[in-house]
Amino acid sequence: MQSLRCRRGLECADLFLQVRRHASSECPNAKGCRACRRVLGLHLGPLERTRLREAFRQAAWQHHPDSASKLAGANFAELRRCYEMLLHCCGKISEGGSKSDLAKWLEDRQTATVEIVKRSRQGRVARQSAGLVGCPKAWDARLSAARTKVHGPEALEVVLDIDLPSELPRFLWTAAAEQGIGPLTGRGLRFCGSYRRGQDFNAAASYVNRFGFYLFWSQLFSDWKIANRLSEKGACTAFVDGGRDKPPWSAMQNGRVATLQWAVWDPSTESFAKQPVLVRPL
Repeated sequence: MQSLRCRRGLECADLFLQVRRHASSECPNAKGCRACRRVLGLHLGPLERTRLREAFRQAAWQHHPDSASKLAGANFAELRRCYEMLLHCCGKISEGGSKSDLAKWLEDRQTATVEIVKRSRQGRVARQSAGLVGCPKAWDARLSAARTKVHGPEALEVVLDIDLPSELPRFLWTAAAEQGIGPLTGRGLRFCGSYRRGQDFNAAASYVNRFGFYLFWSQLFSDWKIANRLSEKGACTAFVDGGRDKPPWSAMQNGRVATLQWAVWDPSTESFAKQPVLVRPL
């Protein structure tokens, strides 16, 4: 068995073009299956998991983004999609299955797709605007999740809970610092104050204040962040460890919301420092 070798650039490009055209979703057609087999260097016949995994490993060396090849990474996503699709076929077609088995499986998938489309009342445009792309088999679950709002308070207050001598009440410290007066001047406290509920992000509630700072859960780092944009990328102002189901306002101590140790960016030292921050529902 030998995986695809792209010595002839046009032939290789044509194969991956067929993959993108016919196997670009979880509902591939027969042409997509044939194209995926050719990409992985597998001949027509029974699909075996061990044989399929070995073919994918050999092809991955050629197309992996970390490879030294000039075209490395360009087709790795399609290669991975081929592997996952054929691996799914292994679960549907027993070893020694015939070509008619594959045709029957594709027919069943098409029938299920038609039924799901009939049940959906929002139409194609509404689904695309809601980000429901891909195989229609997942539409029902995604639509249900979109209709069910993630649990969370409608408003929060973020307070830097430090004890500094001041004639001002604590709730005025942030406002005074923004105007250049008070004990917290220059500490970059525009992220403090009241937050209102915004759009859900990473299947968790997110919040925004009047200065454009967002409080949200990061799926990439598994922590809660405060940043000046609702994105996994870019610098953040503060963060604290915690899972999606353990937001900072859920930590309780003696029947009250507990103060947690956040890593807060200090612009004066250009580094993060541990600071007690209280996040409580309003």
